Amino acid sequence: MIGCHHDSKKLHHKKHKKSLNKDTLFITKRSAVSVWLDSTTMEKRRKQYGNDDSDAAEEDNVYYAGIADSILKSKGLPVIDAQNYKYLKFMQHNGISTVVKIDTLPQFYTLYLFDPSKSPHEADIAEIDVDYKIFYR
Repeated sequence: MIGCHHDSKKLHHKKHKKSLNKDTLFITKRSAVSVWLDSTTMEKRRKQYGNDDSDAAEEDNVYYAGIADSILKSKGLPVIDAQNYKYLKFMQHNGISTVVKIDTLPQFYTLYLFDPSKSPHEADIAEIDVDYKIFYR
């Protein structure tokens, strides 16, 4: 008799794990991670804060994000765009992971600085030079 064993649980687990990976951006190297809220979440924030306040905040974020991006790139730090992800998972060398659920972020734009030897840091984009110097000493 010849038989074939098919482990359907194992196959299903692989598919599930693969779909999780599509929703999650894994960050393992020294970098900055740029996070803009998706349009659905932005619309919720507009309703929450009002259109005038939301427009002003969004304009400020666009301005400071552009400056921060230029400064970080001039320092040779890769800037990763986290668009189209639901989660960020920062993985440190010591095995500690930090998971961020993007649609719960209060700001339209968030910038994280990361080094695998430390926890991620939410940067103040208006003071990016100072934050960079302090975080990457």
